[in-house]
Amino acid sequence: VRISFNGVDTTRLKSHQLTKMGIMRTFQNPHVFRTITVYQNMMVPLLHADVPANEAHEKAMDLLNFVGLQDKADIPASELSGGQQKLLEFARALMTDPQLVMMDEPFGGMHPQIKGTLIQRIKEMRERDIAFMIVSHEIPNLMELSQQVICLNYGKLIANDTPAAISQNERVIEAYLGH
Repeated sequence: VRISFNGVDTTRLKSHQLTKMGIMRTFQNPHVFRTITVYQNMMVPLLHADVPANEAHEKAMDLLNFVGLQDKADIPASELSGGQQKLLEFARALMTDPQLVMMDEPFGGMHPQIKGTLIQRIKEMRERDIAFMIVSHEIPNLMELSQQVICLNYGKLIANDTPAAISQNERVIEAYLGH
């Protein structure tokens, strides 16, 4: 299997190499640095970047405000709820101005209000030409967010189409809902 992005083979690249290419990711279980503050978490992607401190600070605070965590900037990330940690991870992924954000089960176990915030923020970032690749079992949320849906069944591709076409696809219906 070969994975490419903008014509470049990314199959064996390390995280920092993918970041330089404009690819960021979030995890099913949030990977935040629990013993440092929310604000310090936001700075991690820029540790080796040539970004002036005042610009990094402003960007971090703008993104924390964007996801509704600005009032939590000075507390340890461990004090955030699971959903807030996912928002932090999402905001942190945006610190490098990515072209693509890959998200693994971003909506799982979230409070509906936090999920609504995340969905709205993804939509707003898409309007800024950031692409998202989302793996999720939350089908209504995927259908709302997606322009294209790829469905797998036991690791095999069964459909690749628009949300409207996917919702009518017999193979998808059978695989996900049964008869």
